[in-house]
Amino acid sequence: MIAKRYNVTVEALQRANDLDPGERLQPGQKLYIPPRDDPDGSRTQELVHGLDADAGASAEARGSKPSRGDANRAKDWRHWAKPSARRGYVELLSHDQSWRGYVVSKSGKILPAARNAFSRMLANADGDTIDIDPQLIRLVAKVSDTFGGKPIQVVSGYRLESYAWQSRHKTGHAVDFAIPGVPNGAVRDFVKGLPNVGIGYYPNSHFVHLDVRGQWTYWVDYSGPGEPPRYGGFWTRPVAR
Repeated sequence: MIAKRYNVTVEALQRANDLDPGERLQPGQKLYIPPRDDPDGSRTQELVHGLDADAGASAEARGSKPSRGDANRAKDWRHWAKPSARRGYVELLSHDQSWRGYVVSKSGKILPAARNAFSRMLANADGDTIDIDPQLIRLVAKVSDTFGGKPIQVVSGYRLESYAWQSRHKTGHAVDFAIPGVPNGAVRDFVKGLPNVGIGYYPNSHFVHLDVRGQWTYWVDYSGPGEPPRYGGFWTRPVAR
């Protein structure tokens, strides 16, 4: 009845709001209606994810419980999560090389061998390297630990060419990556819960962007490989203390 009233399909309404088929609506529940230029609800779904991320941060700051919608989204990435048999042990893959080893010492410091390996694995196409930010290395290790130690497929690390003039790829603070066997949406939903990071989601590409910055930022870019950005929106949170 709701879909008919707003002239959208049931499937689009479900996708926009992350509703499972047959899931019951609850009194007071807010629904987002996809516009005409979003016939399958996918673009609205990405916008809702950004809005829910901000709402989740506010709820955490207030000490309140997350909403039912937030819980459903958290369930998605947790479905793919698995404790790593060797915490802090990371396997990196690129198009022409690989590395595996422990990243952090027992005292919490980045191991020199890991730091050198990350610089080499995240080098640009010409083989030029830069010191990779230690916090970015820690974040990659955290992602690896969360998804069972699966390999981290590096798509892009250090590079000087970018459509964004303030790109953190230029300073060794960013990586584009994927985890074979894990949907990019699940990886995105996990890293969105980390503080003081930049997360870029690219529905028409094959990687997730993660960088280190002073303020949590999330964006959706509908461009394909090699295309100029087609941003669907930006969201930010207060700086984490």
